[in-house]
Amino acid sequence: MPNNFLKVTLKWLIVLIAFNYLTNYAVQFSMQHYGVNFLSRGNRFLTFIFPFIAILGFSLSTGLGIRDLSRSNKYDISVGSIFAFLAVLIIVPVIFSTTMLYFYSISDENIANTFNTKSYQLSILVGILFNLILSLLVITLASQWRIFRKAGYKGWYALVPIYNLIIMCDIIKRDRWWVFLFFIPLINLIALATITNGMARVFRRSDAFSFGLFFLPFIFFPILAFGRSKYIHDEYELVIDDLDLEDHLVD
Repeated sequence: MPNNFLKVTLKWLIVLIAFNYLTNYAVQFSMQHYGVNFLSRGNRFLTFIFPFIAILGFSLSTGLGIRDLSRSNKYDISVGSIFAFLAVLIIVPVIFSTTMLYFYSISDENIANTFNTKSYQLSILVGILFNLILSLLVITLASQWRIFRKAGYKGWYALVPIYNLIIMCDIIKRDRWWVFLFFIPLINLIALATITNGMARVFRRSDAFSFGLFFLPFIFFPILAFGRSKYIHDEYELVIDDLDLEDHLVD
């Protein structure tokens, strides 16, 4: 584990718990004043805003946390440390939120009834699963950001749908029209395999590694991004230090 793992993890865990606390407090406040079924009474705005705040908080905490952890260790960290970081940010806030609602339920009968229902208990499991899927998405995007930086492109290109595929074609020196193949069923799998194989080659990785990029991108893309792999195409080698966010947004 990196020397500053606990410090960085604790920092972003506090940020995430703060987001969750504000969200849970808002939900608890609404339940006390409007009843436990207030979300099902046509309050579409609240139905949207509470999950959005939770998703935003989790995405920012995990994404910026991974960036903080990797930058402070000169982008040479293990995938295991990243997954350990994500595990803490997935499990601990759920425990915190559940504990907080439990204490609220002691003094509030409405919350107590909700807290003891099977639907609420199921929602906890669904929440953990959703955060797990979301964290895998975040780590894949964060890895692509760093890979784009290694190849000499702006990292935020990885966040733009379709255009990120175009940049990948540029990185592996494929024609951009390959992007259209991603919209053809079955053929898109061949295009994806070509892209991942090309990524492995330009970073001087084996064919076996390209299989990992294809089947387990949330594991092998971080290895490519945060390890010591360098972008090398033919005899051309590019090594670029990471820039601040402001530098990504301007030419």
